[in-house]
Amino acid sequence: MSEQDQSLLEQQEEEEEEAGGRPWWVTLLVWLGMVVLIVALIVGGVVLVMYRSVTEEALPDRTVTFNGQTLNPARWDWQVPVAGFVKREFQGSDPAADGAALAEIQVSDPQLVLPKGMTSQLTLTAADGAVLFEGTGEQFASFRFAADGDYTMELTVTQPAAEVGQSVVGQDVYRFAFTLNAEPQVALSGESVVQGGVVGIRVTGVLGEVPPSLTTDLGEAVFIKHNGAWLAYLGVPDDCLGGEYILHIRSGDYELAPIVRVYGREVRELDTYTADGTAAAPYINAVPAALDEVMDIVDPDVYWAQDGFVQPVQGTLVRDYDVYEYTDRVQADPALMAAYPIELQAVLQAQIDAANALITPRHSVNVTFATPAGSAVLSPAAGRVVFAGTLSSTGRTLVIEHGGGLKSLFYLLGSIKVSEGDYVTQGQTIATTQGHVVCDMRLGGAALDPWSVWRNVNPGIQFQ
Repeated sequence: MSEQDQSLLEQQEEEEEEAGGRPWWVTLLVWLGMVVLIVALIVGGVVLVMYRSVTEEALPDRTVTFNGQTLNPARWDWQVPVAGFVKREFQGSDPAADGAALAEIQVSDPQLVLPKGMTSQLTLTAADGAVLFEGTGEQFASFRFAADGDYTMELTVTQPAAEVGQSVVGQDVYRFAFTLNAEPQVALSGESVVQGGVVGIRVTGVLGEVPPSLTTDLGEAVFIKHNGAWLAYLGVPDDCLGGEYILHIRSGDYELAPIVRVYGREVRELDTYTADGTAAAPYINAVPAALDEVMDIVDPDVYWAQDGFVQPVQGTLVRDYDVYEYTDRVQADPALMAAYPIELQAVLQAQIDAANALITPRHSVNVTFATPAGSAVLSPAAGRVVFAGTLSSTGRTLVIEHGGGLKSLFYLLGSIKVSEGDYVTQGQTIATTQGHVVCDMRLGGAALDPWSVWRNVNPGIQFQ
């Protein structure tokens, strides 16, 4: 064996001895490293499978509509948790949706409907570049357009991170254009109404803050803003002729002309007599002239919208609404008449009818109660006291404006518990009686049937 071969053999033996003498912890570390590597490969494979299994179906409902038209996002950026800090991102853009034109909008208050639980921020711009609105989607709900024209909107809808735990986060950005060509629409509380009733009128789609106007042979009514629409309550006079009436409603350049049919009430009669005192019950058939300015007050609110009405006085009804009261009419006694010959009966009956024909009836346009003195008078609904004082013709008098021109009037009170300018609630004690009390309800000069209002069955008053 050569010296070179001998040297190589010795070197190999030394390396084998050195390997055989490696510390145990070095071997353990090597083994652990291999285990960690294997586990990492397994976990990584699982995470990779989970990552690939997450699709856009994991995203929340992202449906957004504007005036009933579904919007497509121009850009989106979403992150879905996979495992731990690992998230899958869904990003993209759609050039076709960026600035897309919607179908023409014909209402002044198009509704923006957003996914539940998401926040939003939007900017509305006119054709001349002026920013008309900037804020949240919730704030936009009360926005009303002032003019027709071309508009653009940029809307960002965001799903914020949950306060606890992991959740899907991200946002969609919408950019679209539309043309507004709003046309007013009118709705009535009904196509027909009885004398002494109310026609509720609602106009939507009105641009700007100028209220519509109403012209009709039935009387006058003022439009007030309520829940984003214009409302008017038209009182139908108890003595107007039956038939069809046109309601001429003008809003800007538009004129609407719905038709309402008025029906007559059943004629009712009441006999009272001087001898037994029934004719002595106080009678008030008109609003005192001293209240003319008060009757023109129209509060721009519907105070009764939430709680409605109640009957304000409890007592004995001595004169009802819309009755014709005849005082001291002669009523032939059938038994006494039978004692006369038939020919004479006819003569006597003719004389009685002639005498009765000379009696002019009084037409009641309100309700009169007889009550124990000191009985409470309640406010039939929420409202504002517009008159509280004493008049020569009606004694202590109280007038409450319930909004929209609808008023309750009380005459011949014993005492008044409120003052002008006070706001009252339904059922609040506002006065007391001294015996008889007259309850009147007026709308734009028309005397209304108070029973249908107090019982909350008047379609016009219930219309909102």
